[in-house]
Amino acid sequence: MRSRTHLPIALVVVALVSGAAYAADPPRFNPFLGRHFALRPLSSCPEGTCVDPDGQYISHFTGSNCDGTESYYLPYDNFGYQCRPDPSSGAQCGTTQRTVTNRSYRYQGQCYADAWPNGNTLDYFVTVYRNICGEANCVNPDGQYISHFTGSSCDGTESYYLPYDNFGYQCRPDSNSGAICGAVQRTVTNRSYRYQGQCYADAWPNGNTLDYFVTVYRGCPEGTCVAPDGQYISHFTGANCDGTESYYLPYDNFGYQCRPDSGSGAQCGTTQRTVTNRSYRYGGQCYSNAWPNGNTLNDFVRVYR
Repeated sequence: MRSRTHLPIALVVVALVSGAAYAADPPRFNPFLGRHFALRPLSSCPEGTCVDPDGQYISHFTGSNCDGTESYYLPYDNFGYQCRPDPSSGAQCGTTQRTVTNRSYRYQGQCYADAWPNGNTLDYFVTVYRNICGEANCVNPDGQYISHFTGSSCDGTESYYLPYDNFGYQCRPDSNSGAICGAVQRTVTNRSYRYQGQCYADAWPNGNTLDYFVTVYRGCPEGTCVAPDGQYISHFTGANCDGTESYYLPYDNFGYQCRPDSGSGAQCGTTQRTVTNRSYRYGGQCYSNAWPNGNTLNDFVRVYR
């Protein structure tokens, strides 16, 4: 072990598009046949060997806000465990031991941001990998276009329709941020769709059944995310309601955890951040360039779709 700054034991104990838009009633398609994709597997373990969690305890991060690379520190409990990140759900750990400089940690679901402002470098870390693919193989988005939903209000199971653009893409949901697509082609009955961020609710009241859908999986890239507890307003780092989307917690005296516009298909992280925004969306309308020079505030949480 190198002589570096260690996490105090007391602290550990107490604290870690292409294509045209649909009209309001999109047409049914006669899918093209005979085109196959070269599958690009998305494995959660990019190392030769990974192990499942044998407990839940603490995660260390190279970023200052529980972001960046996530790791588990093997010397805890005298090297008694291989993988105890926080949370353990959906995680696995590599087996390659690394020297890592971390700046924050998460313990019992709480992020201790900027715990080591100058960085804390130690040996014996293993990387934590998280996978949101509910199938054997998934693929990353190769664009952004449209999502179909089994529910009437852009809820239920989300899918992407492969025949768009003559089977030219594997995964173009709306939005593609934080999404991956499965490779199993399915027959699905959908009732609504989302295009360019807008939900077309109840587009097919009786359901529209087609083949050649792949399931869209979305995960929380933070340790913990929460479902919307309302719908209100979204802030964006870009000038045209693009870039990173966030919800501002101080609204209504911190009365809500997640009220983006819209709440459909969204979830919010729990890591509070300082963000400079330039536009916002309210009531389904984008207020572009609301803050041309940027408006920097604390207490934002990130919105994932």
